[in-house]
Amino acid sequence: MELKMTSLNQDIKYKLSRLNVLEKLIVVNVVVFVVGLIFSPLLSWLELPSEFSKFIFKPWTLVTYAFTHYGFWHLAFNMLWLYFVARMFLNLFSPKMALNLYFLGAISGGILYLLFFEFLPKGRLGVSLVGASASVMAILIFLCAICQTKKYVFLHSILSCGILVQLLLV
Repeated sequence: MELKMTSLNQDIKYKLSRLNVLEKLIVVNVVVFVVGLIFSPLLSWLELPSEFSKFIFKPWTLVTYAFTHYGFWHLAFNMLWLYFVARMFLNLFSPKMALNLYFLGAISGGILYLLFFEFLPKGRLGVSLVGASASVMAILIFLCAICQTKKYVFLHSILSCGILVQLLLV
């Protein structure tokens, strides 16, 4: 039994070592989702609250919300977009830049969310932010800003960067 577990651990480590940085982020998102299914109270410690007074006591949520998803389809579509965008992005830029953009997208999306809710009527308080959409959009928008005229094959269709951004924003 010990031999099988060692072999399984080595196999998992080997497969994880072959993933690129954005694929590893996909794995982290999936693991957080599965852990959230098992220990759902944990997710309230990871989501970004809309009230600044609650955020002060949970500052880590400015990053952790980008790894938290409540629904399977929410996770699936965010990770599908991240997977396709990662392939395009990593052909042109470094993994370090991809990781920086992912986290900068999450942080700026979280800050905009907090600012937006600060100026809304107080009837919408209690709504929290979850999901990797801001991070994925940051990578895609950066890619499209740099390569404006480039066309990509996406799901057997040739799309320009502008159309890709519009699809993601819908």
